[in-house]
Amino acid sequence: GTGILDSSVQGLVAEADELIVVMPPALDGVRVAAATLDWLDEHGYAPQVRRAVAVINAVQDERVIRLDRVEEHFARRCAGTVRIPWDPALQAEAAGSAARVGDLRPATRQAYLRLAAAVADDFAAPGPRSSDVRRPEYAPVHDLFEQEGVSR
Repeated sequence: GTGILDSSVQGLVAEADELIVVMPPALDGVRVAAATLDWLDEHGYAPQVRRAVAVINAVQDERVIRLDRVEEHFARRCAGTVRIPWDPALQAEAAGSAARVGDLRPATRQAYLRLAAAVADDFAAPGPRSSDVRRPEYAPVHDLFEQEGVSR
């Protein structure tokens, strides 16, 4: 696919208020996501990196890689991190049918809700964006869900 070095992608990043960096729960995918953020930092997109949401997608076996350490790494760099569990309903596309939200497992729906909330957290930030201010002053979205008794 088209990578960050493509001029059209760079044009989109330059116009973006927020980025969502999606990675598989595998070391190579995590390294690519980290390298992408490094490149963005080094080429003038540090504000977008600080507002980004990192997504670990299709988590099936949490013993394969230390996801807690992955989350810690991206939490230091981005506005939020979210784990999306693997869900068999999303495999239905291969059989020719579209996945519906109601077909998702409750944990998957909650994860997507956390992702939406993490993205929406940035909506309240005044524009234009400031490159020297890291938000937020409040707890990360996943902490709020844990306080309410919703498990990750």
